[in-house]
This record gives sequence, C-alpha cells and structure tokens, in this order.
Amino acid sequence: MERFRIGQRFTSASRSVTREDLATFARWEGLRVSDGVAPAAFGVILAAELDRSEDQGGPPYRVLESSWSYHRPIRVGDALRLEVTITGCDSADNGERVIHRHLALVTDGGEQVQAGTDRIAVSAGHSGAPDPRSVIGSLDWAAALAELLSRDARFRSATDQWDGTIGLRCGDREMQLRIYRGRVIETARRTPLGATFTVAASELTWTELLTGPRNDFMRLAMRGRFSVIGNGYEYLRLAKVLSVLVDNARLLTEEGEYR
Repeated sequence: MERFRIGQRFTSASRSVTREDLATFARWEGLRVSDGVAPAAFGVILAAELDRSEDQGGPPYRVLESSWSYHRPIRVGDALRLEVTITGCDSADNGERVIHRHLALVTDGGEQVQAGTDRIAVSAGHSGAPDPRSVIGSLDWAAALAELLSRDARFRSATDQWDGTIGLRCGDREMQLRIYRGRVIETARRTPLGATFTVAASELTWTELLTGPRNDFMRLAMRGRFSVIGNGYEYLRLAKVLSVLVDNARLLTEEGEYR
C-alpha cells in the first residue's frame, strides 16, 4: 500500500512534441495550429498524459481542482518531462485521501515551460492513513509545531520578552501562533488581534523549505519566494525566532515521514 508523503517527487520519461500531436489536439478542440506552436491548453493535456503514463498500475484517482500557468509556448520538437511534487496529504469526509501536488512541464535543458497545482482524491485503501500533521498550515500541524517549540530552549529564550502573533500562510491555508513570554499560548486560524506579521509562500516553496537538505529560509526569502504581510520591523527583529521555527517545522516534517 503506497503512502504519499510531503516532498515525495516523481518524474516521467521525456516525450518529444510532434506536428501530429498538435494536429490531433487541433481536431479535438476545433482550433487552428500554425508555425508549430501549440495552443496554451495543449500543456494541460500533455501533462495529464505523462502523469497517467508514469503511473500505470498505480491507484486510480480523480481530480478535485486544478490551476495552471503558462511560462512560454510549447513548440514542435520540445522534449518535455513531467515533474510532480507532493505538497500535502489530507483526508476527505468520505474517507478518501486528498493529495496536494505541484506539477511542472520541464524541458531536457531544465527550463520550466508550464506548471500548475492540483488536488486529487485517492481511495483510502491505496494511500494509507495520512499523518494529520502532514498538511502544512493546518491546525493539526500548528498544534504539533507549537508543542515542539515549547520544548526548544532557543525559542523560549528568543521570545521571552515578546508578546505577539506570527501568522504562517501556505497557499490558501493560514494559521497563527499566539506567543507570550516564551510560550505559544494559542494556535488558531485567526486570533482576536490578528497577526503581528504573516509569512506567506506557495505550497511548493514551503515543501522545498521543510524537506530540503538545510534550513534555507533566509535565502528563499531574499529571492522573493516568501512575502511578509504586516509589521516588517517585528519580522526583521524576530529573524532568529523564524529560523528556530523553521528548524522545528523541518523536524516535524521529518517525524511525520517516518511515523
């Protein structure tokens, strides 16, 4: 029984785009194709084909929602592979497992041509039981993170004189840590006075940060992969606290992987 986990990656075989591919797509969609350039929607179809071809014999699934972005046109002769990253594992009310994924069509030279995200539903019998902490930014995740922080002397020391709230946003999920004198006294979607500041990024960025070889928060933040909403002065003043917080979030992800 396969158990999906945050940071798990799959890569398909490379496939060259042909004129016959574009002609077939044009007939399906009733479009004209010229100059060997594929219509924008062709990438979605190609990604689905590569995903299915890579997952032959894998569990059946259905797509709950998806979004897609276009970086440059796909052309005849492009050799493309699909790179899939698991960014979250959750449970649905009907007992299915909901897998969050980031998908990218990448050339053999490493250029990302198109990319997107989706959530797929997989039968519980095929995916194993998810760790309730395995959706970054969920309340279960926040509670487990708060417990780890309460045991970290670095965190207690760095926040001993601080009274405020740190918000963490992963994609469209946000939670807040209410901190008072070295302790996380509340975790919630919203706290009464709101967040002092909120650190926000995509599911993929959080996944890369928490499953990568090192704590690269500051480097990713300086590259614009994270954004900060709210009190920028307090954000800068608590740089050490954020580094410790990420250390513990990485530990939480590692523990979840081996549960």
